[in-house]
Amino acid sequence: TSSIAAEDNWNLREQYGLQGFDQKLIFNTFIVYNTPWFKDQRGITGRALGGWTFAPVVVAGTGQPLQCGTNNSGQNFGGEDGSNFTDSESCIFTSKYTGGSHTHRGIAGTTVDPLGDGAIGTSTKGGLTGAPSAQINMFTNPGAIWDTVRPAILGLDTNDGGAGPIRGLGYVNMDLTVRKKLVVYEKFSLEASGIFLNVMNHLDFSNPSLTLTSPGSWGTTKTQGNTPRQIEMGLRASF
Repeated sequence: TSSIAAEDNWNLREQYGLQGFDQKLIFNTFIVYNTPWFKDQRGITGRALGGWTFAPVVVAGTGQPLQCGTNNSGQNFGGEDGSNFTDSESCIFTSKYTGGSHTHRGIAGTTVDPLGDGAIGTSTKGGLTGAPSAQINMFTNPGAIWDTVRPAILGLDTNDGGAGPIRGLGYVNMDLTVRKKLVVYEKFSLEASGIFLNVMNHLDFSNPSLTLTSPGSWGTTKTQGNTPRQIEMGLRASF
């Protein structure tokens, strides 16, 4: 009934760890502010400065566990058929990662790896071929992090950390609704509104690639994880 197989049906503790939806911090807030001045909207000044409403929505959160894929299809733990089914085996960090979960610009990567794995994290992203500023990576030194990572080994490792050994990228976004009610005459009024999604046009990158089968893309990212600014305008007449 599912294409997801356990790494080892006889010892599920080998997969014990953080779940994919685990987040340490999530912040959401919604504010509606009606300006208190010129509510009666008398005169030109009252009509221009009165009747405004501002409603921001702010969301932010830390990253979820980041899967670090291996090249052994779960067989190091004696698991299922990882070639025809999907397993969730994660790579092993031989030392604690302390680099944080941020993006860094202009990361050229490691062109010659001492361990003989080829170029590490050198993929140029963002469509700017050859431009250093186009190389965006989660690690300041992709080669150094790569050398602390290896596949899980049967008989040596007893756990591979669940959904991921390190945290992915966080996010922050603010949407904003602005409304202006204009009293034209007695019961007749107009209300103009603007809805701004991602009003600051802030860029949040999606999680980088972490897989031992693609050393060149190690830690690199180019995909926008949120939506670019969008604006919806409206006008309503009341009478």
